[in-house]
Amino acid sequence: MLDQLRKELNDLDKALIELLEKRFEVTEQVGAFKQRENMVVLQPEREAEILDRIAKTLSESDYSEYIIEIYRSIFEQSRSQQSKYAK
Repeated sequence: MLDQLRKELNDLDKALIELLEKRFEVTEQVGAFKQRENMVVLQPEREAEILDRIAKTLSESDYSEYIIEIYRSIFEQSRSQQSKYAK
């Protein structure tokens, strides 16, 4: 039983890694765009918009607070990545 659950988690981790890599490829492009357009990296209104959308999607979820916290971490890492390109 535990081995099967761990296998399932491993499969989910693989899928998450692939999705996160794709997300960071896009945020890299966002950073390059912001640099070209002379924009600052931190866009608090955009982050708030995304968190609001996620909160609405998760309104019935028992895991919403955890997932929102994960997104905050993703935003932090995305800003770090974009800082290499933009102001």
